[in-house]
Amino acid sequence: MGKPFLEQINCPVCDTLQTSITWSEIDAQADHGARDALFAGELNAFDCRACGYAGQIVTALLYQDRLRRFCVQYYPEEMLDDDEWLAQMAAETPRADLAALPDVVRERSAYLLHPHVVFDLDEVLRYIVFREKLWELQHPGEE
Repeated sequence: MGKPFLEQINCPVCDTLQTSITWSEIDAQADHGARDALFAGELNAFDCRACGYAGQIVTALLYQDRLRRFCVQYYPEEMLDDDEWLAQMAAETPRADLAALPDVVRERSAYLLHPHVVFDLDEVLRYIVFREKLWELQHPGEE
Protein backbone atom coordinates (compact mmCIF):
# COMPACT_ATOMS: atom_id res chain seq x y z
CA MET A 1 0.00 0.00 0.00
CA GLY A 2 1.28 3.45 -0.83
CA LYS A 3 1.72 5.84 2.00
CA PRO A 4 1.85 9.59 1.74
CA PHE A 5 4.62 11.41 3.55
CA LEU A 6 5.10 14.97 4.67
CA GLU A 7 7.70 16.95 2.76
CA GLN A 8 9.11 20.40 3.40
CA ILE A 9 8.89 22.40 0.16
CA ASN A 10 9.88 25.94 -0.69
CA CYS A 11 7.39 27.76 -2.87
CA PRO A 12 8.99 28.34 -6.29
CA VAL A 13 7.49 31.85 -6.40
CA CYS A 14 7.88 33.34 -2.90
CA ASP A 15 10.29 30.80 -1.35
CA THR A 16 8.04 30.26 1.69
CA LEU A 17 8.74 26.90 3.33
CA GLN A 18 5.70 24.75 4.03
CA THR A 19 4.76 21.14 4.59
CA SER A 20 2.98 19.28 1.81
CA ILE A 21 1.61 15.77 1.52
CA THR A 22 3.51 13.80 -1.13
CA TRP A 23 2.82 10.37 -2.57
CA SER A 24 5.58 8.22 -4.10
CA GLU A 25 3.46 5.09 -4.55
CA ILE A 26 -0.21 4.30 -5.07
CA ASP A 27 -1.82 0.89 -4.68
CA ALA A 28 -5.06 1.02 -6.71
CA GLN A 29 -6.88 -1.46 -4.48
CA ALA A 30 -5.83 0.05 -1.16
CA ASP A 31 -5.69 3.75 -2.05
CA HIS A 32 -8.97 4.50 -3.86
CA GLY A 33 -8.91 8.11 -2.71
CA ALA A 34 -5.35 8.57 -3.99
CA ARG A 35 -6.29 7.14 -7.39
CA ASP A 36 -9.22 9.56 -7.61
CA ALA A 37 -6.96 12.45 -6.53
CA LEU A 38 -4.43 11.49 -9.22
CA PHE A 39 -7.10 11.66 -11.92
CA ALA A 40 -8.44 14.95 -10.51
CA GLY A 41 -4.96 16.52 -10.56
CA GLU A 42 -5.00 16.86 -6.78
CA LEU A 43 -2.33 14.31 -5.91
CA ASN A 44 1.08 15.82 -5.09
CA ALA A 45 -0.42 19.27 -5.52
CA PHE A 46 1.31 22.25 -3.95
CA ASP A 47 -0.73 25.24 -2.84
CA CYS A 48 1.27 28.06 -1.25
CA ARG A 49 -0.56 29.61 1.68
CA ALA A 50 1.61 32.73 1.47
CA CYS A 51 1.30 33.82 -2.17
CA GLY A 52 -1.40 31.55 -3.60
CA TYR A 53 0.84 29.78 -6.13
CA ALA A 54 -0.55 26.37 -7.15
CA GLY A 55 1.38 23.64 -8.95
CA GLN A 56 2.48 20.03 -8.91
CA ILE A 57 5.22 18.61 -6.71
CA VAL A 58 7.67 17.12 -9.18
CA THR A 59 8.53 13.68 -7.83
CA ALA A 60 8.64 10.08 -8.99
CA LEU A 61 5.42 8.09 -8.59
CA LEU A 62 4.73 4.35 -8.86
CA TYR A 63 1.14 3.30 -9.54
CA GLN A 64 0.35 -0.37 -9.12
CA ASP A 65 -2.84 -2.31 -9.68
CA ARG A 66 -2.60 -5.74 -8.06
CA LEU A 67 -5.95 -6.91 -9.43
CA ARG A 68 -5.11 -6.13 -13.05
CA ARG A 69 -1.40 -6.91 -12.54
CA PHE A 70 0.22 -3.83 -13.96
CA CYS A 71 2.25 -0.94 -12.74
CA VAL A 72 3.38 2.31 -14.25
CA GLN A 73 6.36 4.32 -13.00
CA TYR A 74 6.45 8.06 -13.56
CA TYR A 75 9.76 9.89 -13.43
CA PRO A 76 10.12 13.63 -13.91
CA GLU A 77 11.40 14.42 -17.40
CA GLU A 78 14.48 16.08 -15.87
CA MET A 79 15.72 12.60 -14.94
CA LEU A 80 16.59 12.06 -18.61
CA ASP A 81 19.43 14.58 -18.17
CA ASP A 82 20.82 12.79 -15.09
CA ASP A 83 23.62 10.50 -16.31
CA GLU A 84 23.96 8.81 -12.92
CA TRP A 85 20.24 7.96 -12.84
CA LEU A 86 20.38 6.68 -16.44
CA ALA A 87 23.34 4.44 -15.57
CA GLN A 88 21.42 3.06 -12.59
CA MET A 89 18.39 2.36 -14.79
CA ALA A 90 20.58 0.58 -17.36
CA ALA A 91 22.12 -1.60 -14.64
CA GLU A 92 18.90 -2.66 -12.91
CA THR A 93 18.36 -6.41 -12.81
CA PRO A 94 15.55 -8.46 -11.24
CA ARG A 95 16.00 -9.04 -7.54
CA ALA A 96 17.51 -12.40 -6.72
CA ASP A 97 15.43 -12.85 -3.55
CA LEU A 98 12.30 -13.23 -5.69
CA ALA A 99 13.56 -16.67 -6.75
CA ALA A 100 12.94 -17.90 -3.21
CA LEU A 101 9.23 -17.07 -3.41
CA PRO A 102 6.66 -19.74 -4.26
CA ASP A 103 5.83 -19.91 -7.99
CA VAL A 104 2.28 -18.63 -7.55
CA VAL A 105 3.49 -15.54 -5.65
CA ARG A 106 6.28 -14.89 -8.15
CA GLU A 107 3.82 -15.16 -11.07
CA ARG A 108 1.35 -12.78 -9.42
CA SER A 109 4.10 -10.25 -8.70
CA ALA A 110 6.11 -10.46 -11.95
CA TYR A 111 4.55 -7.25 -13.28
CA LEU A 112 6.32 -5.31 -10.53
CA LEU A 113 9.72 -6.23 -11.98
CA HIS A 114 9.07 -4.37 -15.23
CA PRO A 115 6.90 -1.32 -14.71
CA HIS A 116 5.81 0.72 -17.71
CA VAL A 117 8.07 3.80 -17.45
CA VAL A 118 6.79 7.23 -18.48
CA PHE A 119 7.96 10.83 -18.12
CA ASP A 120 4.62 12.61 -18.28
CA LEU A 121 1.81 12.46 -15.71
CA ASP A 122 -0.83 12.58 -18.44
CA GLU A 123 0.72 9.43 -19.87
CA VAL A 124 0.32 7.78 -16.45
CA LEU A 125 -3.40 8.49 -16.61
CA ARG A 126 -3.72 7.28 -20.21
CA TYR A 127 -1.87 4.06 -19.39
CA ILE A 128 -4.07 3.37 -16.35
CA VAL A 129 -7.22 3.87 -18.42
CA PHE A 130 -5.79 1.68 -21.20
CA ARG A 131 -4.99 -1.17 -18.82
CA GLU A 132 -8.33 -0.90 -17.02
CA LYS A 133 -10.19 -1.05 -20.35
CA LEU A 134 -8.17 -4.10 -21.43
CA TRP A 135 -9.04 -5.78 -18.13
CA GLU A 136 -12.75 -5.01 -18.60
CA LEU A 137 -12.68 -6.57 -22.09
CA GLN A 138 -10.85 -9.68 -20.88
CA HIS A 139 -12.79 -10.06 -17.61
CA PRO A 140 -16.37 -8.82 -18.20
CA GLY A 141 -18.31 -8.35 -14.97
CA GLU A 142 -15.31 -8.97 -12.69
CA GLU A 143 -14.05 -6.42 -10.24
